[in-house]
Amino acid sequence: MATGMKFGIAALLVGLMIATAGAASNQVSTVRTTLTLVDDSGDGLAGHRVDLLRENGKATGLKVETEEDGVASFEVLPGFRHSFRIHFNGGKLVTAVVEADEEVTVLTERTTLTLVNGSEGAVADVRVDLLKVKDNGSASGTGVRQTTDENGIVGFQVLPGFTHRLRARVKKDQRITGDLSGGTDVVVDLSAVTEQPVVAAKLTLATEVVEEAPVVFGLDQNYPNPFNPSTSINYSLPEAANVRLVIYNILGQEIRELVNEVQAPGRHRVRWNGRDAFGRTVATGLYLSRLVAGPNVAIRKMTFSK
Repeated sequence: MATGMKFGIAALLVGLMIATAGAASNQVSTVRTTLTLVDDSGDGLAGHRVDLLRENGKATGLKVETEEDGVASFEVLPGFRHSFRIHFNGGKLVTAVVEADEEVTVLTERTTLTLVNGSEGAVADVRVDLLKVKDNGSASGTGVRQTTDENGIVGFQVLPGFTHRLRARVKKDQRITGDLSGGTDVVVDLSAVTEQPVVAAKLTLATEVVEEAPVVFGLDQNYPNPFNPSTSINYSLPEAANVRLVIYNILGQEIRELVNEVQAPGRHRVRWNGRDAFGRTVATGLYLSRLVAGPNVAIRKMTFSK
């Protein structure tokens, strides 16, 4: 009797082992996919929402916030192709579609505003709001604001390709820039005379004003050239005009729009950080900068070298 019971228990144990092994063979392990959001200095940006999207761009319903190191992670099935949608400072960006276990890094860009008042110099302690430009051309607040420092400077991190404006509030007056993109430096001079200060966006520069006197139209050679990681592009406007400055590759494909706004006459400077509209570093090679201002067009070659 005891021997029979031992045999039965042994058989039961073997059966359980076989069943467990069979169950284990059907298990599927997930893989981790991560997105890292960092600023232009390489520091992680925490507390920003990231959505997981399917390959077709539809939402999965999964969303997390970036951690202290700027990382957002999701567990997905092997072979699950997907993309990420980032929400940051009023803007949204959808990454390219990636494989299940790929790691993605997105670098934000810094827009800076320097507030001056003619010969009096820098204006400190002025509130500056970050505005989002809508499809209809109007702008609305993002809820993001900062105050100019002792040098009259304030900076905002934005997503690549995020079109925005900056609004400086000085007592009962306010000055609004034109449409800006990340990596742009803008100077606002409160002493400049405008018929309608509130609409000063039409004449406020999205680039640094180097000198006030009107000059002949022209696009200078970028400096440095070749360059890595960034280069400055100077150009001259004899009169106020709709200005568009775009970087193209040698195939004629648009890589990055640097300027698209009405600008005042004078000398202007804009910086390109060697990244495309999605924040990715461009490949080594030859690129073209194309400046269009009213009827005037100018093109320069430049070389990015890693």
